[in-house]
Amino acid sequence: MNIDIAPILRYWEFISNEMEVHRERIGDDEYLKLVYGAGQITMHTEGRPDGARPFSSENYWKYIKTKIEQLKREGRQFRLDDGDIAQLLQEIVLYHARSIAFMKIKEYHKSARDIRRNVHLVDNMLLYIDNKKTKERLNRLKPYLSMTYNKSLVNMSEEKGNGDEAIRYTQDSIKTLKKKYNLIDNSYEILRLEKTRRSLIKKYTHTRFSLEDELKYAVKNEDFERAAFLRDRLDFISNN
Repeated sequence: MNIDIAPILRYWEFISNEMEVHRERIGDDEYLKLVYGAGQITMHTEGRPDGARPFSSENYWKYIKTKIEQLKREGRQFRLDDGDIAQLLQEIVLYHARSIAFMKIKEYHKSARDIRRNVHLVDNMLLYIDNKKTKERLNRLKPYLSMTYNKSLVNMSEEKGNGDEAIRYTQDSIKTLKKKYNLIDNSYEILRLEKTRRSLIKKYTHTRFSLEDELKYAVKNEDFERAAFLRDRLDFISNN
């Protein structure tokens, strides 16, 4: 099966700057209204974003889990077919779009919840797929999902007023993605995280942790002019 939903996931990130998100309540149910350009989408805040209940299950993955457990009791193995994979990829896009919407209205815990859900879903899908190319495509989603999860953690840290923690999360994520997925410096995810890291350091540069970390980074990259400037700043803070 030829799949590549990465461009769709990045699209939602791309339009987030222009997107408006509003909360609405109809009876006992809460919704998010996503308005962008000439279009709009309404999403449930809980359960599957589009409100669908595939085969009376909360979402398609819950339905699949029921089938897996049933076959396991019968001593049989389960494999995802192309139809199952298409349905699950659609769910990944839905939950991702909602995570972006939650991030937009600063409900970072719910954004992180939806991203974690997608990370776990991809991991589970890989257990039940035999096609090598399909597995490779799914594996390529993991660095991107990890990056978006990091953004939620960073936002939660900033919301608490902890800039140093936000910087640390970003730096740790860069190291983890490079090591775990063999990403290079100019890969999309690393470039995005590096941009976030530099923005955070600039924003919180008054803190000793930020200055010390920037100094290490400058030395590592042989930016000696920047390193000398940072040493002067640290000396000034220490003496005042």
